[in-house]
Amino acid sequence: MNVVQYIPQISELLNRIPRQMLLLLKTNDLLRGIETILQTRASSSSFINMSRCCTHAIARLAFFKVEGLQGHASQKTPHFPQPEGNSQQS
Repeated sequence: MNVVQYIPQISELLNRIPRQMLLLLKTNDLLRGIETILQTRASSSSFINMSRCCTHAIARLAFFKVEGLQGHASQKTPHFPQPEGNSQQS
């Protein structure tokens, strides 16, 4: 199969997918690649934890947009509660 001929259709499809969904899909792809290279057992927990982190980042970005602080994302941010089951500190 020659993928090059499908690039316009793939590009059009990717442009219609919400950016948040693309973030989850690409990060999941990267996690699967890491698990393959490290020869670790693939589990749903890595996807679930990654999804929690992505949604946390999206909420943080939304906060900065609402507060008009888009250029200040590196500054100390208000604490966002971690999703249930996630014991990591931000």
